[in-house]
Amino acid sequence: MSPATPIAHATDRPWMSGLLIGCCALGCVVSVLAGIAPLIVWGSLAVCGVLIWCFMSPVWGLCLMTALSFLFLRSTEYITWQEVVYAVLCATVISGWVARRLAAGQSFAVTWIDRVLIWFLLIGVLSIVPAVLYGNALLKWFREFIPFLMFVPYLVVVTTVRRTRQVRWLCLSFVLLGLIMGVLNLIEYRTNVVNARYVWELLAGRRALNEPLFFTSLTILMTLVAFEGFRGWRTVGYFTLILFFIVALAVTFSRGYWVATGVALLVAFPQIPARRRRAAIGYLVGLTLAGLGLALLLAGPIVVEIASVVAERFGSITGATLDISIKQRLAESTAVLRLIAANPVVGYGLGFLFSFYSLIPAELPTFYVHNVYLYIWLKLGVFGLATFLVFYLSVLVHGYRAYRSLDHPFLKPLVLGIVSVMIAMLPLSLSSPQFIQKDSILFLSLGMGIVELAYRDTRAVRVLES
Repeated sequence: MSPATPIAHATDRPWMSGLLIGCCALGCVVSVLAGIAPLIVWGSLAVCGVLIWCFMSPVWGLCLMTALSFLFLRSTEYITWQEVVYAVLCATVISGWVARRLAAGQSFAVTWIDRVLIWFLLIGVLSIVPAVLYGNALLKWFREFIPFLMFVPYLVVVTTVRRTRQVRWLCLSFVLLGLIMGVLNLIEYRTNVVNARYVWELLAGRRALNEPLFFTSLTILMTLVAFEGFRGWRTVGYFTLILFFIVALAVTFSRGYWVATGVALLVAFPQIPARRRRAAIGYLVGLTLAGLGLALLLAGPIVVEIASVVAERFGSITGATLDISIKQRLAESTAVLRLIAANPVVGYGLGFLFSFYSLIPAELPTFYVHNVYLYIWLKLGVFGLATFLVFYLSVLVHGYRAYRSLDHPFLKPLVLGIVSVMIAMLPLSLSSPQFIQKDSILFLSLGMGIVELAYRDTRAVRVLES
């Protein structure tokens, strides 16, 4: 500043005096309110502080959003306060990411794969046109579109995450979510078991919820252990988590997800270094025996009845032609294929109701299709299905290439685990709608983002820093 430059006084800027007075007045109001209702005021300030932090730091906001997804994952017929809280958090995180991209003059999509996902989401938005033409309920259209919005964090991951440490925090947040949902399910199932008087009530009281969280966490943790070998207390912690997710998945009595877990591990096993394969088999056998021992210790003789129910349920797979649930899904798919044949290009829009000859007493008409490929084709048309498959399969190919090129001790097994789960989800989605379930989409959104980051890190541009 030159000596001849005049000094600016507050009188030259009247708005500064007004701002100062306003801040003082706001401080006085907050102080008075804090004295009247301290819990509400300080709690509100804390919430505002968290939201501001999430807005300013989308990556850490995404970690919090992942960990708190238990507020949103369980389906409800009506909008609950938990869903409203979660929606506010998500809107804050995504708004912060959008603001940062706009302020920096950067695109929301970095590569053509990112743009394919945006096209898929746009097709989902445009499905409101056939939805209106076919008289679909707009509220139901909105509720069916919400799960697809959970793919947006993929864009946040590939454009914002820059350090391996951030990837670790995202993984930790996902595992924490699985622990929370598993504990909730186990508490509910324990209550049902205590009140059970007959063996069939053990199956009726099962909690077939959030299996994707347990299936994905179990697969990836076992892949990490197989790669690392025994690393002291860290491996003991991994074993503890694996045992927990085995139990959490067991009480769902889900056949499909156990088969998917086996498929994912079979895909990953040949890629594990040869010197680690024998140890990996030993770990698997040891964990199985430890799980049985833990179950006997905690539940005693009732484990035998639970095991018989599990065996009976899995035995129905061998008699697939006689299994009523499989026949039901075939009848459902046949009816959906007839509808698709009548309108294969545009689809009927999200929220579309259809009926079929139900073999199991069920409420009809229904919005749901167990075969997710037919679901997307029915609701979003052939272009919706094609864009989704191009996006999914392209990331899958990139994941394989990234795995072959990586040498990072954490990212390499992590990418292998994610790719193995993605491969296992392809056949699983013929009878279980992985690509429209909120917990599955949450995993895919984060996992596919990590895979793309790893792929781009091994290409011309280095993305992840240590």
